Order: sequence, then C-alpha cells, then structure tokens
Amino acid sequence: MTLIYQRQKLREDSEPCVLRIGKRLAGILRSLPQSGPLFPRLMKTGSKERAAEFRRRCRVVGIKGGTLHGFRYSWAERACRGGYPERFAQADPGHASKAVHRAYSRGAKVPCPPLEDYEAVEEKRVIPFQQAV
Repeated sequence: MTLIYQRQKLREDSEPCVLRIGKRLAGILRSLPQSGPLFPRLMKTGSKERAAEFRRRCRVVGIKGGTLHGFRYSWAERACRGGYPERFAQADPGHASKAVHRAYSRGAKVPCPPLEDYEAVEEKRVIPFQQAV
C-alpha cells in the first residue's frame, strides 16, 4: 500500500517520494502492469511536451484552465481542507519546505467544524486524573 516514485525534475540521488495509498487507488493500480514505468511513453518526453499534450487533451474534451501543475495545487488544497497534518502534506508531493507547501495550499477553503463537535472529540481525549486515597 505504498507508492514510491522519483520526480524527474530532481537530481537522481534525491530521495524518492513515498506515498501511502488508499484502497481506491490500490484497486486502480492492480489493474495495471506490476513493474516498469507507469507511463512509458511519457518518460521519453520533456515537461514542455507533456504540458502541451495535456493542454491539447483538455481542449479536445472542453476543459478550460487546467494544467498539469494544477494537480499539485489541488492536492495541497485537498490535504489542507481535509485536516491532513502539514508535515505529511508537505512530504507527499515532495515540497522542500513548509513555505512551499503553504503557497500551494493557500487557496484551500477550510470549513470549520461545529465547536460542539470539536469539544466532544477533545473531551474523549482527556484522561481524568485519579488521585490516590
């Protein structure tokens, strides 16, 4: 249940990204070849060519304003909205610093839970102190 990949834009000796994956993604990945590159043809192209191809495909299906880099922003925003701990949200996409992650997640609309729900959760975490008699 772990996905490990090396970002092409980083040095070859840099640490790979390591993501724990959920059941839905695991199911999709099981239907694909078990070894080798996930996108073999894309490996042979540069980032500009991949971005241009993505724009062309978006145009064909009528999507406006989408970019490949937008997925990194949307992931960071989703992690922020979901309350994912910042250290995990920073590490998953390989952001080098908290500042970079915060810039990516800046557009997230985070709904606050009802105060009573939050208090109920916190009350369950409190371990009552029992004084010895």
